[in-house]
Amino acid sequence: VQFVIDSTAPDVIITAPLPGLLVAQGTDIPFSALVTDAHPAANYLTIDGGSPQYLYSSTTTPAFTIHTAGLAEGIHTAKIQTRDAAGNADAGSVASVTFEVDAGAPDVVITSPADGSFIKKGATVHFAATINDYSPWIYYMSGDGVTGDYAYGSTLTNYTRDISTAGWVDGSTHNLKFEARDSLNQKDAGSTAKVAVTVDGTGQI
Repeated sequence: VQFVIDSTAPDVIITAPLPGLLVAQGTDIPFSALVTDAHPAANYLTIDGGSPQYLYSSTTTPAFTIHTAGLAEGIHTAKIQTRDAAGNADAGSVASVTFEVDAGAPDVVITSPADGSFIKKGATVHFAATINDYSPWIYYMSGDGVTGDYAYGSTLTNYTRDISTAGWVDGSTHNLKFEARDSLNQKDAGSTAKVAVTVDGTGQI
């Protein structure tokens, strides 16, 4: 009878995903690792300490799939643990990586001026909007179809701008629009908001 004495625990490193990866909710993330051991035997992956996915294999490059459909928006931790055929495992047999889930497109609300409001001729309009999103990134503000302000790489969640009404004639109606996208370029109907204001020579907001 021949047998092998193995007292060395496996070492494991994660090769994918990269730390801090941001994905849209519902995206499947490929997970892979590299195991260094003479007799690799078993691996299991957990997300946030939940139920494990098992892979019983002698492979040194175990692979799993992280399903994000059921994960809440925010930061999550994927942890792999491995052991060899002799049952060896130690601190080096465990590795973890964090990733982030964005649950959807931005929601935009224009808080000022009110839709359908009247403004005094020549007054300055205080425009304000909020952006509700996990990873805000891009916004556009336009008046009457002409972009007046925009930014890329912005994490702004509260936007304000004073708009000059010089040149607006009495009785004219003007359309103000605000749009936003997040860092995953997500956008839906709730990512755009519009209001209309009318110039009144005797009225004000």
